[in-house]
Amino acid sequence: MKKKYQLSKIIILLLLIFITTSCETISDCIDRIRPELISKELRTGVYDVPYEDNVNFEMIRGNTNDYYISSISIEGKLPPGFNYSVVNNNTINFKGTPIRDGTYEFTISISVSPHTYNEDGTGDLCGNTTSKKYTIKIIDYR
Repeated sequence: MKKKYQLSKIIILLLLIFITTSCETISDCIDRIRPELISKELRTGVYDVPYEDNVNFEMIRGNTNDYYISSISIEGKLPPGFNYSVVNNNTINFKGTPIRDGTYEFTISISVSPHTYNEDGTGDLCGNTTSKKYTIKIIDYR
């Protein structure tokens, strides 16, 4: 009786994981194939001096080269004079000439998609979005 009860709990737990994530199959949820933005400290910029730095993502338990950034959003403030773009499918490039000093905090949110899909039209993802906070500090030597 006790083994049957434990097995029921495991099955219910697996079903909850499957239902509460965007997994295509239960095995995807167990494997936890998902994107992750790489943590890094963005370099400090200098007022009125061109700036460039990158943030990359990687796939956890998957081949990063099989996926690309399909959408990106930034919440918070980038330094005035900065823009961002996706390059090489998995790199977010920040570029610009800062026109104001300060510390700028923002959250990057990305969604990824596979370059190819399985025969059933799905990717092997257990969630295709991720977010992480970053900071860029701009100093003024004038």
